Amino acid sequence: GFVATNSRAVKEYLRFYSPSCTFTNALSPVQVAIVSKALGIVRSAEGARLRRDLMDNILSLRMQLKDHGMDYYGDPSAIVAVKTGDEALARMTARALPDVGLIANLVEFPAVGKGLARFRMQVMATHTEDEVTAAADKMGAAMRIGQAQLDAGYDASEFRVAG
Repeated sequence: GFVATNSRAVKEYLRFYSPSCTFTNALSPVQVAIVSKALGIVRSAEGARLRRDLMDNILSLRMQLKDHGMDYYGDPSAIVAVKTGDEALARMTARALPDVGLIANLVEFPAVGKGLARFRMQVMATHTEDEVTAAADKMGAAMRIGQAQLDAGYDASEFRVAG
């Protein structure tokens, strides 16, 4: 590209933020086809149905988590961030997740503040109501297992965050 300017500030800005190693590429024909198809779905009746199904699943999961005594962060979205708080409980719960048959990503310090650990559950429009219910049940079971181990005196010192 080319820029013509007599502004010293613009020249300095471009010098620092537009080095010679910065470049752009056009999208490949395959990428254009994929984006075009995706936008077609977004704008279609199918896209509207998928968005509606996704929100139904999100709200159902949040409600069922509450029914299991769990809470979550934020507004409804495809990522449901389930609060655990204490890192020891979060780590014990994470250890129990494979045993109950659930995959959820643990987020803990330093990605979030100390004592603000959480699990990220990813919801899709194509999940069935049975799958959403099973996910809430399994997260509840894993949390109960983790809490029971802590209550039973399991040495959680290795699971605590220093400081």
